[in-house]
Amino acid sequence: MSRKVRKTSTFFSGVFCLVFLSQTFAAEWAPEGTRERKFQRGVLNTILSPLEITEALHKAETKDALIPSWLTAGVGGIINMGIRIVTGSYEILTAPIPYPKDYRPVYQPELVIDPLLAPPKTPA
Repeated sequence: MSRKVRKTSTFFSGVFCLVFLSQTFAAEWAPEGTRERKFQRGVLNTILSPLEITEALHKAETKDALIPSWLTAGVGGIINMGIRIVTGSYEILTAPIPYPKDYRPVYQPELVIDPLLAPPKTPA
């Protein structure tokens, strides 16, 4: 392949990626109580489930014990990740069905990133 063809293909690949990514991040969060929201929640919970491990490790208290706190937090995070994957898959597969009532979330918080999106607490 000539240098000019490679440059041209690289340029168009970059343009395609920029257009695709701009459309991806421009997507809106569907309103509550809709099948679209349930589907989005299922997809995001399945994809972002590994964040449960980092969240558990972040919340872990450091203490000297027989079993290290990072180990117990890591195991708890892996369990929560598995729960997120299962509930996310369930919500993807059952998106057209309004169960639980009004397409409510099966697992709380609705997304693993909800605590990250919450405003920081200010000391009183």
